[in-house]
Amino acid sequence: MYEVVDMSPTEIRFMQDSICRNFRRHEGSVNGSINSILRGQMSALDFPKISVIPFKGKYFSEDNRRLYVFRVLHCLGKLDFISVHLRRDYLGDLQYHFKYTTTNEGQSIRVRGDITKPHFQHEVEKPRTARNIAEVRKPLPTELIEMEPVDIRFYADETGKSVWKRFLNDVVKSIADGTLDFYKFLGAINVFYSVCDENGFLYCYSHRNNRKLYVARALQYIGKLDKVKVNVVKWPDSPITTTSDGNFIKVKEIDGAELPHSRSVILMQRRLQLLSI
Repeated sequence: MYEVVDMSPTEIRFMQDSICRNFRRHEGSVNGSINSILRGQMSALDFPKISVIPFKGKYFSEDNRRLYVFRVLHCLGKLDFISVHLRRDYLGDLQYHFKYTTTNEGQSIRVRGDITKPHFQHEVEKPRTARNIAEVRKPLPTELIEMEPVDIRFYADETGKSVWKRFLNDVVKSIADGTLDFYKFLGAINVFYSVCDENGFLYCYSHRNNRKLYVARALQYIGKLDKVKVNVVKWPDSPITTTSDGNFIKVKEIDGAELPHSRSVILMQRRLQLLSI
């Protein structure tokens, strides 16, 4: 038993803590569908309505992949409201629902095996057009969000070998052994959001932030850092110059070998860990 109502995607919470990157019944991936909608090749109306269950004054959905798509589009200013099936027949404790695995009351979700695009409830300010490349969101200035380093991209192909007069590899080693605190030394990473042609990525804002990301990616690879705090800023004047979609960066004149930090290496390590469980 349900009624059809219109709701903002950010009013609706996720039941799960993560989703598969591919749809079960629809062709393609969740992020691929978002890109297709942004290119005008499909519409958000092509998806079936999601089911929403009211619980303790909040609204949760069983259809987490579709909700993720709608939340991302809402953050990009492409979707204001969606029609949903509001269920009145579920009377049990939602925390015992077999899909209820969220650890943050459904405020956000992670896409397994792919980038997780910004979709959080406080990231809903309507974007503005920036030059010929992107629509950019400006978040609340006092808010930081947490992301996996692997989900952030380098905006250039190469960067310097040191940050705050310390070699990058030495910084990684010091943070890993506990003699240096990541945030006290480096602070949060500044990033900007871009919709470039068919891909929507979060890029580092400057060379200094590229170096911070190199450190964060290297720490993630060795299991010393799960997530990093980031601040989404306005679109910069400097262009994106990466030729690898920001997957890796070359450290110029580095003292020793570069540490493993590429997106493909980290994701492959994650897959191998999952297979070994």
